Amino acid sequence: MSVVDTGASIWAQLTGKSKSSLVQTGNRPDAHLYVVGSRGSGKSTLLNKYIQPDRDDTPKPTEGLEYTYIRKPAANPTDPKDLAHLWEVSGSKELSQEIFNSETVLSPEQVATAVVAVVVDLSQPAQVLQSAVTYLQLVRAKLQISYRWLEQKGSKLPEQLRLRARKYTGSSHEDKDAIQHLGISLVLVAAKEDTFRDADTEARILMAQSLRYVAHLNGASLVYLGGLKSSAGGSQSSISQKDAALDKAALASFRSMLSHMLFIGMDKRMKLRAEPQLDPLKPLMVPFGSDRFADIGTPKGMSTAGSGSHAALEGWLAAAAHTFLTPSQSPSQAVRNIPKTEQDLYAEPGIDNAREELDAQWKAQPQKQSLQKFEAIAGSNKASVTTRQQQARRRTGSSKEQQVS
Repeated sequence: MSVVDTGASIWAQLTGKSKSSLVQTGNRPDAHLYVVGSRGSGKSTLLNKYIQPDRDDTPKPTEGLEYTYIRKPAANPTDPKDLAHLWEVSGSKELSQEIFNSETVLSPEQVATAVVAVVVDLSQPAQVLQSAVTYLQLVRAKLQISYRWLEQKGSKLPEQLRLRARKYTGSSHEDKDAIQHLGISLVLVAAKEDTFRDADTEARILMAQSLRYVAHLNGASLVYLGGLKSSAGGSQSSISQKDAALDKAALASFRSMLSHMLFIGMDKRMKLRAEPQLDPLKPLMVPFGSDRFADIGTPKGMSTAGSGSHAALEGWLAAAAHTFLTPSQSPSQAVRNIPKTEQDLYAEPGIDNAREELDAQWKAQPQKQSLQKFEAIAGSNKASVTTRQQQARRRTGSSKEQQVS
């Protein structure tokens, strides 16, 4: 592993080791990656492609909390390898919420080196923006719980994490005070981009603007990925060589970005494999800190003064509903799950009253997953995951262990 000058980095403080001892051993606290998103969005395929980019087999459907781990090879064979725990949160939205409410996910012990990838499915454009908002809110809500626990113990870590994120944005960035930093590394992945290439120009522009807005607002990077498997919207043979090359380059950039988040973190600015891609007619690659609300634009009928507000978020959801929902779908579906934490920040009585009515209707629907079912799943998973984590830490050089370059 190459030596990285992180200064008085947060993870150095957490380990209680001096900077010099960390450089000598190449040691770093374990990273924790959570991959979340709606069922069938491509989470398992994405993880497989991150670990083994040439792997083409179709993963089995997952349900609940799936675990694996990877190691980053050290520059010196005798040095310890950095370890990252990879978690995939699968199943219905209700089950995902119950998993996020568990002690296992984004715990206070994990937040300093936590990374979250939110995966949305471009083959289902009507669901993309709402799905992104919903899962980002799950992440935000759980982090607030972990941060509150730490603060009650007298820890300054939550504020340090937020300050680290603001520092990464840059003191001269015009949106530094409008971005709602979560304090962790975050990436929004729009998967199955190859199924969306034939959409009309207006639809592609709106999708790009709205996803850029949501990513920028939450302090996340944004990546479009396509061609990850042959069953995604057709045969790989139907993809042109040019598109295949773009897909391969996008995957390489994503893998580099995710490895930086896991094994280096926000203590050092990311070295990009390619320039940010903001053209809505091409696969987007927008690293955190490289975008601006002014460049993204605003929904029709809204001034730039509304950038970063709850009203602007609702505006993008309404625009997406108008463009992508079929006549049989109600536009109100696009705004029923606006995060309440955002609502509290930007209270607007007219909108909020309508929101409360929609919430009441939504909560009245029967839950598809019971807490008892999740506890049965999580109970068995937690014991086996704990054992596998301990085994992962003990292993030093198995030929079967998964590594990333």
